[in-house]
Amino acid sequence: VKVSPATVMVKPLLALVLFQSSMNLIGVITFVPFLNRFSDFLEKLYTSKNDSSAFFISNKLLKVPGFAVEAMEKEILFFIYRILPLNLSAFHINEVIVHPEKEMQLKIEERNKKLKTYSEKYKDMKQVEGEILAFYFKVREKKIDEMNIKRLDQLLSSVRNAMYSAKAMKDVRHNRIDFRNSVNDVKYEHYKFFQANLEDFYKQINELLQAKVEVSRFKMLTRLLETAGKDYEIRMGHIYKEASQGELNETDISSLLNINTELYSSSKAIILSLKDYLLTEKYAYKFENVPVTVEK
Repeated sequence: VKVSPATVMVKPLLALVLFQSSMNLIGVITFVPFLNRFSDFLEKLYTSKNDSSAFFISNKLLKVPGFAVEAMEKEILFFIYRILPLNLSAFHINEVIVHPEKEMQLKIEERNKKLKTYSEKYKDMKQVEGEILAFYFKVREKKIDEMNIKRLDQLLSSVRNAMYSAKAMKDVRHNRIDFRNSVNDVKYEHYKFFQANLEDFYKQINELLQAKVEVSRFKMLTRLLETAGKDYEIRMGHIYKEASQGELNETDISSLLNINTELYSSSKAIILSLKDYLLTEKYAYKFENVPVTVEK
């Protein structure tokens, strides 16, 4: 029986292909458990080089719009979880009131090692907001379905409201410092009253973030909106009472009114941010029609 040269060559070639395929398969199986670590390594590497303040979004994700939307989801939840303790620190309230999952908490602590002061942290959040907005517009240019477009718009609204909440807190920080350090007992008591209101409010925010069922989230958000309005009116009543009794001068009264208004604006903004992040379009629309009246 004669064997052609071609037949002789097939067997070594087949063996080589099988060997190469086997090595590739073994490599994949071996590497799979370390994918997350490798991903984290690349994220840190490129974040460092690009001096980015964002953790999850990057231009390389734009090639797959679906992944880009998922990255936006993660980034904005992380954004919110960084805004909340920033707001608490503005009134010297213990930041552990709001506690995300361990992995996210470690990322926040890692980032905060580089950011020592309140001003540095606020500036960093402005930087992240800008990066998210830039990423949003790039994703919107891609071919994505209507459902993802609506979700992106919700996420953008969530970011803007969260940042507005932080700005309102920052704008009264100098007043807060004045009242906290005051030797006037009336002024100091107002500071403690504001502080207690905020602490209770953010404890409820933390409970909301732990809720998994949308109906529960909707009810909790509605209750928080009512709480923010009632707290505003109660604080306003205290200010009027002290003013009528002549316990405060005109400048102090003006400062208290300003603090009260900004605290309400901040609280309402963070509620709206969480509404857009946590609720579907249907429930978000329903929430927007919840009647809440606050006399200013």
